[in-house]
Amino acid sequence: MGLFSPFREARRRRILERLPIVDELWAWAITEHKIFRWLGQPDRSRLRELSTVFLAEKLFDPVGGVELSEELKVSIASQACLPLLGLDLDWYSDWSTIIVTPREYDRRGSQVSMRHDESYGIVQALIERGVIGDFRAPNIARFGFTPLYLRYVDVYDAVEILAEVMTSEAYRDQKFATRNAVT
Repeated sequence: MGLFSPFREARRRRILERLPIVDELWAWAITEHKIFRWLGQPDRSRLRELSTVFLAEKLFDPVGGVELSEELKVSIASQACLPLLGLDLDWYSDWSTIIVTPREYDRRGSQVSMRHDESYGIVQALIERGVIGDFRAPNIARFGFTPLYLRYVDVYDAVEILAEVMTSEAYRDQKFATRNAVT
């Protein structure tokens, strides 16, 4: 537990009190995403809390003409928080911006992109551990999601490896300081 943990927890409690996801919007998210239907009420409540704090702590950056609705933001937040049900949002603490791309495949691709000042090193450290991603200058890490060959457990494992890379700061290793032409 870090020095600032009590302050962070107090801030997050205030977020939950002051900025809750409205009931109608949360009911829509549960209905819209079939994967949430198998969750029991305690897990749904935890997911709602995590999603609420995620929405307050992250900046959403729509690109390619995306209209950023409350439904879209809650959809993204709830899906991002699902792998963290038994964990904590601190796993995402180094990620501040969610880049929202168009739904149409030919306008975006099948990846999740995240900004971080050390994205190059993060991608290289992940590749070294078997998680394939790529880097786009100046600070974008991209990860492909294809249901044809990825399973839920693969995504979960990748998030665990990402968390390990971030907490250990493995991405700061000197061997990742020099950028290759291709990631």
